[in-house]
Order: sequence, then C-alpha cells, then structure tokens
Amino acid sequence: NGLRCANYDGTRWSFTHLDLEIGAETQNTPSTTIFDNNLYLAYNHRDRIYLTYSSDGIQFDKPMNISFETEATTSSTPSLLGFGNRLFLIFKGKISMNLWATWFDGSKWSH
Repeated sequence: NGLRCANYDGTRWSFTHLDLEIGAETQNTPSTTIFDNNLYLAYNHRDRIYLTYSSDGIQFDKPMNISFETEATTSSTPSLLGFGNRLFLIFKGKISMNLWATWFDGSKWSH
C-alpha cells in the first residue's frame, strides 16, 4: 500500500515509489492540489492525516503529521484545495460523520 507518483514529461509517463519515510502508506486514495507553486499531497495513515509537498513533482518533503497540529483524525481520504492564499484540508471525522475543515495560510493552521 505504498504511495507511487506518476509524472508526464510531455512525451512519456514515468512512475516512482514515494520514499516519504513516515507513514508513507495508506488504505485510501491520496489527495493532491497545487498551492503556492507546489504540489501538495495529503493522505491518511493509521487514522492520522499527513501532508507533504514537492516543488518539482518528483521529490517530496518529509511528511508532516497534520493531526498533531489540528487534532484531525480520519479513516477516509482527506480532501485538499488551494484557493486564494490558503490551503484547505477537508475531512470526515474518525468517529462522527461530521465534515471538518482546517486551512493553512503559509505560516500556521487554523480551524
């Protein structure tokens, strides 16, 4: 259940395994978006939400446990959206059926 990335250079596709060290596997589909000229990737691992980004679409930064900062936990795929000057993360609560949202303004997470 490791994460893989597909890249298209205009001529051919290439596939790479994402070596993210921490929690780099998931039972669900990851979510991606573009924000601030970076490709962001969110996924859940053991009910925690992780977020990483890449400036080139190939090399990704070490994943950050968003659950630690936002108390966000889910057993489903989180959703990402870059809008305006914020990165939004929307997810279903682990226990409840409620939808939750948090956003990143470039320096801190809010909810």
